[in-house]
Amino acid sequence: MTRANRSTGAGALTAAPEVVVDDVRKSFEGDRVLDGISLTVAPGRTVVIMGPSGVGKTTLTRILLGLETPDDGSGDVTVDGRAVHDLSPVELRHLRQGMGVLLGGASIYDSSLFASMTAWANVRYPLEVRGYDEGVIEERAWRRMIEFELTDVAHQMPSTLSSGTRRRLALAKSFVDDPYLLVLDDPGDAIDATNRTMVIESIRRARADTDATMILTCHDIGMAKALGDDLVVILAGRVVARGPVADLLDGVVDADTWDERFAFRASFAETDDPSRSTISRVEDARREVSSWQWAVYLVLFLMGLATLIALLTGVIDNVFTFL
Repeated sequence: MTRANRSTGAGALTAAPEVVVDDVRKSFEGDRVLDGISLTVAPGRTVVIMGPSGVGKTTLTRILLGLETPDDGSGDVTVDGRAVHDLSPVELRHLRQGMGVLLGGASIYDSSLFASMTAWANVRYPLEVRGYDEGVIEERAWRRMIEFELTDVAHQMPSTLSSGTRRRLALAKSFVDDPYLLVLDDPGDAIDATNRTMVIESIRRARADTDATMILTCHDIGMAKALGDDLVVILAGRVVARGPVADLLDGVVDADTWDERFAFRASFAETDDPSRSTISRVEDARREVSSWQWAVYLVLFLMGLATLIALLTGVIDNVFTFL
């Protein structure tokens, strides 16, 4: 595939790379999230990483992108033979220019979208900052808008879009510069079945015209079967199964057959809580804080409403009369 006009600074990718994760360990506040993860992604292959929530899938992708660092003394991630965490900031920036990235999360900012830009401006943005000609920008951005079924929302702001549409918008942005390496963290997260089907079909269309290496995390069996070449299953921060998707997911159609194949429930019963669910506990804490915040907002709103009613009915004026 020709990727004309791409910036080629020092350390930039020039072809679909091999990605090697070698004995990577990561702990947060003493709790082990990744416990010696090793895997290899061959150039041009799509590897799907699956496992229950809280087993380290997102942490692994963030380490791969250089957003997190492995624990001291553990392994590293190499992309095209280069250890990610040995790169200078400039070299890492050049490396990322050859990547298409979808971060986990359903909010505007989690999805790497700019809230102040329209959908069309968001998709164009990576091409504009890399100095492409206007004709190239128009052609590439519009092609991705069509592939991800976004033409009817081109001039809308991200805040007006559903979570599923925002997910497709973020994906269109990640594909727009014909990347050599795609890192997609849970594209089907927090969206309904209809939007998940649309996401799968959109990725299939966009993937058909690229030879990129792709790493994709997900929970969805259908998505893994539709998009993956190889599968890596993670539990409690360790790889518990790996192989061709067609082999590992043959006959797996729902949660029960998934558990029958990989025995997650039994494994969880034997695994202490800190080693397997640090991220889940952090998310629970965030939700608890969020609940308290909303409670405070509600009290303030009711106090304001009571004050407004008092003003309108003259109660406050009467109080001042007696003072």
